[in-house]
Order: sequence, then C-alpha cells, then structure tokens
Amino acid sequence: MKTKIIIGTANFLSKYGLNKNYVNQKELISIRKYLKEKNTIFDTSFNYKNLDKILKLFKNINSNYIIKISLNKKNENRLEKIFSDIKEKYKIKKKFYAILLHNSNILKTKSGVEAFKKLYKLKKKNYVNKVGISTYGYENIVSLQRKKIKFDIIQTNGNILDNRFFNFLKKNKNLRSKEIHIRSIFLQGLLLKKKIPKKFEKISKTFKDLNRLSKDLDINILQLLIQHVYKQKVNGLVFGIKNKKELEKIFDSMAVMPKFKNPKFNFDRVQNSLIDPRKW
Repeated sequence: MKTKIIIGTANFLSKYGLNKNYVNQKELISIRKYLKEKNTIFDTSFNYKNLDKILKLFKNINSNYIIKISLNKKNENRLEKIFSDIKEKYKIKKKFYAILLHNSNILKTKSGVEAFKKLYKLKKKNYVNKVGISTYGYENIVSLQRKKIKFDIIQTNGNILDNRFFNFLKKNKNLRSKEIHIRSIFLQGLLLKKKIPKKFEKISKTFKDLNRLSKDLDINILQLLIQHVYKQKVNGLVFGIKNKKELEKIFDSMAVMPKFKNPKFNFDRVQNSLIDPRKW
C-alpha cells in the first residue's frame, strides 16, 4: 500500500496553529514549482478564508483536493450548486478527491445524519470521488458504525504522543476497509520545536526522550514522527508545512520510510489536555 502525502492548507496566507504559522505568497509560489511534477492532494475547507486563493494558485498543476464542509440549514440543500460554481469558476474538469464532513458532531442527531447523507449526492453526480468525515478521536466514528451509515474516508488526529485512534483501530479491524488519513503528525509543529514552550513543561521529559530516541535510531526528529504514523499502515498522511524546505524534507523522508525498522517505545501516558490542540 502506497501512503499518500496530503498537504494541509490552513496556514496558507492565513495564520494558524500554536505558533500562528503563516505561509506567504512568495513561499507558496516556490511550493507550487516544487509540486509541479508531483501528484498532489491538498486538504482544505470551506471554513478557510483562503480557499479561493488556494484553488486559483494551484489549479494549473497536477493536483486534487479534499474539501471539508460544515453542514447547516443554509448549505445542505445547495451542495450541488456550490460545487458546480467552484468547478466552473476555476475550470476544474476532474472530480474532487473527497468531501469530508467537518462538524461531525452533528452525526449524533437524526437531522445531522440526514444532512450527511446528502453529501453522497455529490458522489452520485460525479462532483467527488469519496465521502467521509473529519473528526477528533474516534467517538463520531463509533456513531457512524452504530447507525450503519456508509462512508469512504476517516480523517482524524494521531501522532507519536497520541495513539488513541491507532489503539482503537487495532480493536476495530473492520475499519481497514475504509480509507484512513491521519493529521496532527507534528502536533501543530510542537513536536518539531527545539525548545518546549512553558505551557508544555509537564512533558519536557517526553521531549528529551523523543530526541534521545531519534539519536539512537540515527534519524532526525521529523523522520521519527513520520515513521511512527507511517508504520500504522494508514492510507494518507496530512502534513501542515511552514515552507518549501520542510515540504522537501517530508517528501524525502516518505521516500525512505519502508527502509526504517520499527522500534518499540511507548509514549501513551501523556495527558490528553496536552496532546489535544482544542484544549490548549
């Protein structure tokens, strides 16, 4: 199974995350040149103010998009119109890679489930290839399974400090029939920092352990973080990047992932409040 590299766009021309990372126009043009010959998937959202600029900037390279949407009374009956307008405006001929439900908590309600089912009309009308959900953890995935609602893709968070979904996946092997994408691999860049911010001092020892492990394995910390998620055998890894240089490192690291051995280690004892960005 070849693992897809998916590029997050939340910080393209917009501040995002713990460090308010921002990728400016000049850097994006460099990124576009680098990606020109690659088969690229971008992860974006109707909630992002930069969506139009992203579609315009990358429309002439070999790219496709996963687009997230938060469903509500105003848009759930206008989905075909929304996608038709986008395809016409940016002259997009092929189907979007996927549409993902962003506000997946609505699946706990009957009306939310009915709204989610409307996304499948986009698939039937050939606007998108796949339909899925973007969620934190796995609670909303359980709701889908219990209600026997069909879906193609799960996108959720996971990293070397946050193995909750990976542990859930081991106990629910039937989910392997779905396409699984993992984001927050670098925990919004926190795990790549050379110096830990004060608010995360409780896990300073864990940071030291991570750096010691990367030295013992003779790989850099970025490779270690990617390798941990890669070995879970998921279908796609969603990377937030801050510049072209970091993107190059990610592609180079992914190219050598199959050669790495899988060391045994356990960082599962970190407090949830420290590994869940919603609680920062």
